[in-house]
Amino acid sequence: MRVRLALALALLTSGVPSFASARGQRDLEYRYEQVFSAVVRYLRVDRRFAIDERDVEQGYILFQYDDRGRDVPASVELVRFEESGAPRVRLVVQLQNQALQQESEVIDGILAKLRADYGFPQRSQPPAGGSTSEGPRPLVPRLSPRSPEQTETPRGEESDAGGFSGDGKVFVAAGSGHVYAWDAATGRERAVVRLPAGA
Repeated sequence: MRVRLALALALLTSGVPSFASARGQRDLEYRYEQVFSAVVRYLRVDRRFAIDERDVEQGYILFQYDDRGRDVPASVELVRFEESGAPRVRLVVQLQNQALQQESEVIDGILAKLRADYGFPQRSQPPAGGSTSEGPRPLVPRLSPRSPEQTETPRGEESDAGGFSGDGKVFVAAGSGHVYAWDAATGRERAVVRLPAGA
C-alpha cells in the first residue's frame, strides 16, 4: 500500500513545475555600482520590463515581469557583504508565484549583461612569480562572449585563446601546460588539468 501511494505521488508531481518558496540568488564579485547599473539596464532596455520603483542606496528594484502578456510583481535585491575581506554583492531575484526556472533565467540574463559590459570581475594578482605546484596560472580573463581575446599569465607569457562553454557558465583557457576553467559568473577558478607531455 505504501509503495502504491509513493508511486501515485511521484506520478502526480512529475512534470509539474516547482514554484518558488525561496528566492533565487547568486553571490557576485562585481562592484555594487556595476551590478545595480547592469540590473536596471537589463530589466528596462534588454527585457523592456516596467520598473515601478528603485533605490540605489537601499539596494532594491521593483518591476513587472512579463509572463506572456501578464504582469507579475517581481523584485531584485542587492545585498552588500564581505567574504575573506573582499567586497561581494548578493543578487536576489523574486518573481511572485513563478517557477524557479524563470527566476534563474532572469539571474542568468543579468550575469550575461555583467560579463558583456564589464568582462570578468577584477581579481587580485597572485604572489610574485605566479608559481604554484601546478605552474603559473593565467589571470582571470576580462572577456565577453562577444569578443574573446587571448589571456595572459602572471609572467606575461601568452596562453591559447579561451572560450565559453555552450551554456555560457564556464570559461576555459590553456596555458603553461595546463587547462584552466573559471566560473563565468564569479570569475572563480573551478578546475586545473595538467596537459600530457607534448600536448
